[in-house]
Amino acid sequence: MSKLAAPVAIIAAIMLTGTGGSDRTTLRPFTGTWIGHTRGLTVDRTGLAKEFISDGCCHLVIRLTTRLSHPRRAGGAIVATATVVRARIYDRSAFRSGRAPPRAGERGRFTLRRGIITERLTGTTYCDARTSRLGRCGA
Repeated sequence: MSKLAAPVAIIAAIMLTGTGGSDRTTLRPFTGTWIGHTRGLTVDRTGLAKEFISDGCCHLVIRLTTRLSHPRRAGGAIVATATVVRARIYDRSAFRSGRAPPRAGERGRFTLRRGIITERLTGTTYCDARTSRLGRCGA
């Protein structure tokens, strides 16, 4: 290796990786089962999120499948982009409060803070097991 090759390789590596360090935020914190009263969410390790929301008694309102991507830190939270893969609406009347039902291709975000995921596409929250025991996501 020539005397010039090593410094050139180091400079090239710095330019390719950037000088500000790397954001090592992953989707791992979102992975698992999340719950709320009459609703549930599972996120697999690839970022595929499947959720269902019922009306509080006996009827399914929506089944939603999203793909999470681009996780990043935002203050004390972790935020991921959510792209709707599939939305199956069972009860459109549940969306009359000015919020349209999600549709395939639409983007939103999932925000995870202190054991609670807030899903912006439907405005729903989901808790991890510990936070659920504290009663933060419904009955």
